[in-house]
Amino acid sequence: MQKEEHKLRARRDRAYEDNLDGKITEERWLQLEGRWGNEAQGLSRRITVLGEETGPAVDEAHETFELLKRAPSLYLQQNHEERARLLRTLLSNCIIKNESVDPVYKKPFDLVAEGRVVNDWHRGRDSNP
Repeated sequence: MQKEEHKLRARRDRAYEDNLDGKITEERWLQLEGRWGNEAQGLSRRITVLGEETGPAVDEAHETFELLKRAPSLYLQQNHEERARLLRTLLSNCIIKNESVDPVYKKPFDLVAEGRVVNDWHRGRDSNP
């Protein structure tokens, strides 16, 4: 929505310059400005409402993804005690299957892992029509 708001603002600026340069009439400028002004107000209201509704959730999701991005390098840099703490943060359990270890992630990390599996499945399905 912010990208749309930016594009709309740029469009309004160009139309204003066209009006000043005589490329469009004052009447046409007023029509466009009225329409785009209403669109801009609607976008601003929606952005504000979404920001109020999702602010803390978005912050938490951002922190979760940041931790996940940094987890491999953190793990390698840490001592055994810190590694164990990191694993306790991410995992609730591990299951051993046929000589491999399958992690059971804690919330919200489980949703990220599930999304990755679903995304991989979709990619594989799409590549084999």
